[in-house]
Amino acid sequence: PCPLPPGMGSLSLLLSLSTGPSVGLTLSRLPSAVPTASPRSGAPLLREPHGQGACFPSSLPSLRLQTRWDAEHCGLLSLSTRASAGPTRVGRPGIRPFVSPRSRPPVLLEEIDQGTSFYQDRLCEEEEDTCDLPGADEFTVAILGDLHIDPRKMDDYYEGREHIVPVLEDAQQRGVGAALISLGDLGESKPCEPPSPELFAGTSRCHELAAEYLGSFGVPYEVVGGNHDLEGIDEFDTDEANLEAFCRIHGKPTPHFVREIAEKTVLVGLTSTIFRAAKYTSHEVSIDDAQLRWFEEFVASKPADEGWKLFIFTHAPPMGSGLRVLQENHVVNGCCWLN
Repeated sequence: PCPLPPGMGSLSLLLSLSTGPSVGLTLSRLPSAVPTASPRSGAPLLREPHGQGACFPSSLPSLRLQTRWDAEHCGLLSLSTRASAGPTRVGRPGIRPFVSPRSRPPVLLEEIDQGTSFYQDRLCEEEEDTCDLPGADEFTVAILGDLHIDPRKMDDYYEGREHIVPVLEDAQQRGVGAALISLGDLGESKPCEPPSPELFAGTSRCHELAAEYLGSFGVPYEVVGGNHDLEGIDEFDTDEANLEAFCRIHGKPTPHFVREIAEKTVLVGLTSTIFRAAKYTSHEVSIDDAQLRWFEEFVASKPADEGWKLFIFTHAPPMGSGLRVLQENHVVNGCCWLN
């Protein structure tokens, strides 16, 4: 235990651990300490206003804190650690919330679930060395946002992949359907292979490298096109030629995709199919009429009252989706919205 000096307000903590030991917290209420941001091993966890450092467990690799203070309630905080072998994980049932004073929302004080043994922990009995079969409606999907692959920085992409593959392997080994979805913008929109001045995004070389990478996760992958995926303007004269290369290299018979990942559970993706021919700016994200007609018919054929569940993937969100923080977030042309 690592008690802090008295005189501090009420404190809520959100923990994020990279790897290594799990963390157990014992919380009470404190007045007037100032948190330090993202301390590393051996750094002070909290500092008093006069600068005296509180102790911090040296066995933790990293710790991020989000705090809320309440000067009306006083007390002490203490930290304790316990070592664990391998990545931190927690069983599925029973995450216990800590409800802070004055009816604040619950704050979860539980180890971060890395997901790397979720199905093993849930389906298998260690003592008997037997495993139950998963339900027909169970599935695991890894979703990747804009990769903007730069061939000079592939070590970063490989490192990221190693965070995801164990989760997918855990699902596959227990008979759970698993897949990978890429939301597009596969390549970096700048010259990446000197001395060539060609933009990398949208080229055959870009899509070949992306297909190799997406295919290395050990599960089937699907991809939708974003606003950079037909940007191979030095290689292709038309959107149609660029789109043909995109679909061919990624093994897509159509720009859209559909995959039944579990019983009556379907993944659907719609691709942006214009760049050079865009009505307003080349970086619009626009689904063509043929895909929309197919989509409407497909949705009508999978009614919710018959138990169907559809997950829809596009590079940009549709207007009316209720997302309120995207306006002007798209740095290329100021419009984040689909069509």
